[in-house]
Amino acid sequence: MHAWYDFSMETFLMNHDHARASAAVINKHIADEIKILNNDYTKLILGGFSGGGITNFYVLFEQIQKRVGLMLGMACFPPDKFVDRIEQLSQSNDYQLILDQLRKVPIHLWYGEKDPFFVGKPTKTFFDRIIKACDFKDNFHTIEQKGVPHKISQEGLNHFYDLMLAFVESDQALPKL
Repeated sequence: MHAWYDFSMETFLMNHDHARASAAVINKHIADEIKILNNDYTKLILGGFSGGGITNFYVLFEQIQKRVGLMLGMACFPPDKFVDRIEQLSQSNDYQLILDQLRKVPIHLWYGEKDPFFVGKPTKTFFDRIIKACDFKDNFHTIEQKGVPHKISQEGLNHFYDLMLAFVESDQALPKL
């Protein structure tokens, strides 16, 4: 499995073949472990930091393609070619059925304002393009923490903990805090 080096700091581009290979490995583990949850993907929480969070976009949108409980990502964003692919897929009737399920997935992304991987306006444009292509309304959330570089933030961890706790303690699909 590949890791952080799926992304290049020099070009700010993703190695999509490596990212897809990483997503396939993660999805295999999920397929093995989901049996513990009686094959109920709505009880599954995807989470990752940096490259792990980026890989979750591939896992959710290209591998699982169904509703999961939560997707949490810290210091991650949807890569350029991935966004292009989702925009293309969103035009097909077959993928619309998948998007109906993905619109029910609470997606929360936390990043630091000083994160060099978060390349500002282009990344915000990627978020906007995903939201538009998928017709996400209330399920796609981004939180920018002032002064934080590319690292795991305690404030972000606390927020994600609260989201997971609300999700676990609730029968609702979209946890409310």
